[in-house]
This record gives sequence, structure tokens and C-alpha cells, in this order.
Amino acid sequence: MKPGICFFLLLICSRFWAQGQLLQNYGFESHGTLKCVDCYELYGQYPSVVYHWDNGGWACRLWDKTVIFLDKTVGIWSPFPRIQPHAGNCMVEMRYNPKINGVHGGASHLTAQSLQLLEVGKTYEVSFYLYIDSVKNQDPEWAKHIGIALLPEKISFNNLSGTSVIPNLPIDTVVYNRWYQVKWRVRPLCNSQYLMIGVLRSKTWPSQQTNKDVFYYVDDFSLLEISAAKVVQDSSSYYCSQYDPLENPELKPQLDKLLLFFDSNVFSLSDAHKHELKLFAQKASRYPKLSFDISGHTDSIGSDNAALAQNRIQSVLSYLVDSLQMSRHRFLEIPCAARAPLASNAEAPGRAQNRRVEVSGSNFEMPMVWYRKAIAATVAGNKAEAYVNLNKWLRSISTQEHLSIQFDPRFESLKYKNTLIAHTTAAKTYNKRWLQLLSFVGTTYKPQKNPPYNRMIDSLHLEYLRVTGKLGMVLDCYTGFSPYADSLTLHIPALSKAEIELHNKVLFQAMQPMLNKLGWPKRSTLGSDGARVAFGLIYRGADVPTLQTYLPKLKKLCDNGEADWLHYAMLYDRCQILDGHKQHYGTQYEIDPSGNIDVMPWSGDKDTINARRKAIGLPELPLFLQEIMFFE
Repeated sequence: MKPGICFFLLLICSRFWAQGQLLQNYGFESHGTLKCVDCYELYGQYPSVVYHWDNGGWACRLWDKTVIFLDKTVGIWSPFPRIQPHAGNCMVEMRYNPKINGVHGGASHLTAQSLQLLEVGKTYEVSFYLYIDSVKNQDPEWAKHIGIALLPEKISFNNLSGTSVIPNLPIDTVVYNRWYQVKWRVRPLCNSQYLMIGVLRSKTWPSQQTNKDVFYYVDDFSLLEISAAKVVQDSSSYYCSQYDPLENPELKPQLDKLLLFFDSNVFSLSDAHKHELKLFAQKASRYPKLSFDISGHTDSIGSDNAALAQNRIQSVLSYLVDSLQMSRHRFLEIPCAARAPLASNAEAPGRAQNRRVEVSGSNFEMPMVWYRKAIAATVAGNKAEAYVNLNKWLRSISTQEHLSIQFDPRFESLKYKNTLIAHTTAAKTYNKRWLQLLSFVGTTYKPQKNPPYNRMIDSLHLEYLRVTGKLGMVLDCYTGFSPYADSLTLHIPALSKAEIELHNKVLFQAMQPMLNKLGWPKRSTLGSDGARVAFGLIYRGADVPTLQTYLPKLKKLCDNGEADWLHYAMLYDRCQILDGHKQHYGTQYEIDPSGNIDVMPWSGDKDTINARRKAIGLPELPLFLQEIMFFE
């Protein structure tokens, strides 16, 4: 065959392929300006940079080999030239973290919307190129759980602990350290429109969380409808994405981001804007628990962009609330002005993209929105609105969190009738509505084992968090974080080490009446959470002779299932260290502000310590401790 004819046929085939492709930006080549490698992967910014793909607000990196970031001071590295994209300049890095902050596992996920509905009765081919990076001490099972899910609605999650099991199609072959193509032929049993890729849990995996974090790379996706005449029935997977939402409460539905563009210096709504907002409100009505960010943007021209951005927000919000009857409480207003451009302001087309309002599913849960609104209303002096939002917040979260409003300094002015005396030594008269909030907090403790003592223990624990400088991080969890909305990060400085040790003794003394009446805090008297928190107060505040008298009592309670063997191991090791001996179970170590780990002296080798732990039902030492204790 002549070269010209070959080229002509290849051109026809490539056009046919492009026409049949049901995904946009399937090679990730179309993207916005990459200012830094991490600045777009969180807080819902990903779709604004990696066009037509959503990471659910967590942990996917776009790597473009023409833009290499390498900053060892903050731990950012580049996979180039070790791993090149399969084709073109771009690929996406994804990850599986067996453990995050010592609590639970997490995984990144990518979602794209199909250009048409994937219908029952038809056959589709899904494929992409995959590079699995191997590391030492990885979970040998993890890569088998890379897979796809076809979904009727967009969802997001990164927590792999819980019970979330999405019906999915895992890869059938695991190959490390080279690109290879994975492919599925799928016959949907229910209509779908979204393709999700990620590490997806099963009913039996993950079972443990002590392995290393791992990464893999994806490129060149394809989603095609296949003619029935070309399909061998036995080669196709019959599939439906339906899952039980009651068993998967951590799976959150998401709506696609709505972009409304404005002419220069204009903030009034056009008929086209109103049509788009009506469609958005119809979809949002199906998910009454979802909250939304509504952000206003401008180009860089002009001198009063902050006011223009706010006016654009108000135009959209007023129409949603007044004309479409959506609750104003569901929206968090974020006036960005020119701080978050979609495109360069150097040319007119770029400036046109930047003059916009974005309405998107928020990374803030509704309780976060209410807490943020309560703070904003307090700052503005609107006590009535602050109380309303705090009341909503209290009724939406767990009991252990309720007491924190008493420790949040931002609500100090709400407590008293006269704001002027809130920060003085004058006699303070509590505001009636504040007392009503505290009364509600008290009622939530009634189902607890010993309500007065459970409440006291939680209060003492919050006081411990305050003096150690950790309370601010806890309260930040209630407000969430938005990179553009405002800075609600609360910094409460820690006291000195000597002051903290003295304070721990005071907190322990405050528990003495309870200990005299109930004895050692047991699960049957305080519940599992209450016993755990009480243990921490005793562990940190009691002197060595007192701790040593508790050891045999605690061991007996562990034998009877009333206490945790980990607590026994910690208390035993603490007594050993404070008495000048070596620890037996490897529970005593400290992490300094720089992240360095200092392990206290230990007795025996790795096998000896793990044998002692096994004898009382504890898992083996975490790998990072084994490496520090035995391999340095």
C-alpha cells in the first residue's frame, strides 16, 4: 500500500476515534496554568485547572513534563525523568494512603462526566494506561483494588475505613514499574453518566493499615460505545453501580460546578443566567443536605473589584433564595475578586473567563457552614443570628463536640448580657440564650453512662487541648478551610512544658472525686470514649507511685474486658521510663515540632517486643517505629 493511502486511512481512523470518544480531555493535555504542584489539588480547585476532571477535593496531582516543580524544602518531588507520561506531556498521579494522621486509610479518586448517558442494553469499552510504582513495605494487595465505577451521580470520598463499598470493576492484572493498558467491556444494568477511577475497597480489604503510602499514574483514558455486532457476549461484564446509601454515609453526592460569566463591570443576571440557575436549583433540591460555595470573580481591570465580586454573588444568591426558594443557609459566600483567575488577564478572552460566579458543591459540611456563619455573625455583633446558627450546629454534631463552644474564644461576647463586661473582672450576667445552649448541651449527655462525669471528663480534656495548643486545630475542624473565603484558622499558643505538666496534675486532681466514687474509669461506667479520655487524664497527670498502684487494677479490668490492653501497655511503659527503667511494649516515643521521632529506651529486640505485644492482643510495632528502633 502506498504511503499516501496509509496516511489517508490513518487520518480517517483518527477522526472516527475522536468522534466516538465519550470523554473530554482524556489525556489531561488541556489544563490551566500550574502555579505550584499542590495548590490546585484541594478545596475544589482541581476542575478549574484539570479541565473536565474532578478529584473530589483530595490528593490528585497533574504532572506536566514541561513544568517541573522540585522543592526539597517542602518535600515536593518530581517523577520525571524516572516516569514519563504514556503519551504527550501530561499524566495524573494518584495515591493510596493506608493510614492518614494515624487514623484511617484514604485514596484519591478521579471522576469525569460522559458526553452522553451510558444506557442499559448497550455495550461500552473503558480503558486507560496505568503505571503502578512499587515501593518497599507496601500492602501486597492494594494494587488489585485499582478499578473503575460507572455512576449515575457524582460522588466524593477519600476515607477507606468505614463500610463504603461501591460496586466496581477492578483491574485483572497487576504490573509494576511500566505503562500498560487496562480495559473493560461493560454492559450497564442501570443508566450511568460518570466514570470514576481509584482504589476502591471491598468487604474484606483493607484489613490493616501499617504499610507504606503508594502511588500510581494514569494517562490516555478512553470511553467508547461498541457496536453490538462486534461484541462477544462472554467478554463483557454486566454491571450496575447502585449502592446502599444507608450503609455508606460517607459517600457524598456532588453537583457539577456552575459557571456564570459576566460582561465587564456588570453584575445583573441575564435570562441565560436565570435558566442555568433554575436547572441548578432543580438538581440541588434532590440533595437538601448539600451545602454550596458561591464565589464571585473579576478580571484584573478596575479599582473596586472586591465590591463587584460581592455584587455578583448577591445577584446570584438573591435569585436562588428569593425566586427559587433555596435556603440561604446552604451557601457560603466567597468574594475572590481577581485572586483566582481561570485564565491570563493579559488578553481579552482570558479576562472574559475570569469575570464569573462559580456555584459548586462545597467541601464544607452543613455543620461547618453553620459554625462559620455563627462566627461571622458574632464578629458583626448580630447575636440573634449567631445563636440561631449555633443552635443548628449543636443539633447536627456528636455530643463530645458540643462543649467546645464554651472554649472557643470567638464566642466570648455571646455569653454575657453586657458585651462591655465580657472582658473585665466586673460581675458577669450570662445571656439567657447562651444558658439555653448550655442546657441543650446538658440534655445530650443524658444517654451517657454517667452524664455528670462524662461531661466533666470532656471539659477537662478540652482544657488539656487548650493548654497544649491543640484546641485551635480541633476548632478548625468545625470551620473547615477555604483558601479564598477568609482566614478562620485559630491559633491558641501552647503553654511552656513545665506549665503543661503542672496543669496536667491539676486536671488529674479535678478527677479525684469521680475516682473516689467510681474507681478506675471502666467501659461499663463511662462508656468506651469516656474511659479512653479519662485514661489520658490519669496517664498524663498522676505521679509514679499513684500510677504503680493502678497497674494491677488496670490489668484485672483488662482481663474482664473493662479496659483496653493498649492502655495497660502504655501505663506499664510509662512507669518503667519514669522509674529509670526500659519500656517493654514500645509505646513511649515523642514527636518534636520538626517531625523527628524520639523513642525512649527499650528492653529486648524487635521479636521480643512484638512477642510481648502479641501476648496481650496488640498488633506488631508500626513499621516506622521498627525502622527507628532497630534499623538505624
